[in-house]
Amino acid sequence: MGKALPVPPEYYSGFARWHLLSLMRTPRTLRAIAEVARTAQHPERLRNLLALIEDGLSYALYQAVATAKAELSRTDSAVLTFRHKGFAMERRIARVEFESWIAADLARLAATVDQLLKEASMPPEAIDRVFLTGGTAFVPAVRRLFEQRFGAEKLAGGGEFVSVAEGLALMGAD
Repeated sequence: MGKALPVPPEYYSGFARWHLLSLMRTPRTLRAIAEVARTAQHPERLRNLLALIEDGLSYALYQAVATAKAELSRTDSAVLTFRHKGFAMERRIARVEFESWIAADLARLAATVDQLLKEASMPPEAIDRVFLTGGTAFVPAVRRLFEQRFGAEKLAGGGEFVSVAEGLALMGAD
């Protein structure tokens, strides 16, 4: 009817949580995406999304992103590379750029820590050790947040990638 209609956001929101892309691999969802692609302003983008979903490459995409994030934890920039069929993505990402993308998450994390300290009526100086867990413990901006509040000498870690799984297992045992 001569109007540009938006692509349903849920088609792309699966990228925020890679495991959701595999849930989109239903005939109904694939048909719906293909239908929207026929009239989309950029149909190739939706066709690339379809290929990614149909070929079950959500985990491969996750691995490419995780590799870039791990590199950003060690260096000031990293290259995100992902290729599949006619789609190729190669983009250099600066750590400062990545940190701008997660700024709202960092602010929420900082507010949560501050609220916890307030509710416990405990100043940061009263904390003798801060154990950071999960892959997020390696994100320099997250470490800085805790260093600023508690001091680098109080930060501890170890088993960052297994401690979350162990905690979930313990919760499941209850």
